[in-house]
Amino acid sequence: MAKISEACHGNRDRHHFGSLNLQFLKERVDKFILAAEDRGVLPAYDELAYTIKEVSYPLEELRKYFEADPASCLNAESSYIFAFFVKHQYPKLVEAARQIDEEYSEEMPK
Repeated sequence: MAKISEACHGNRDRHHFGSLNLQFLKERVDKFILAAEDRGVLPAYDELAYTIKEVSYPLEELRKYFEADPASCLNAESSYIFAFFVKHQYPKLVEAARQIDEEYSEEMPK
């Protein structure tokens, strides 16, 4: 997350580097969503679905900003705020994944 935050105030080269780090994070979120769907957790858990939305929206807006998409409404300051938000929300997904794995492993026959 630090590299994404740093890229918010950087030049085009930094934006490219931020975009690569953002893509990696987005792929992890997407894999988590697929795994949660496979295990029947989504859409069953409203709070988890809400947290995913909370993280997915700023990730998409940051992608637009780093790629200089004309649809982006972010600037250096607002992109940093979005990155800060993701930095503090992403651990909720990590913890949810840990809990889901724990519950799933308990349910599996030994």
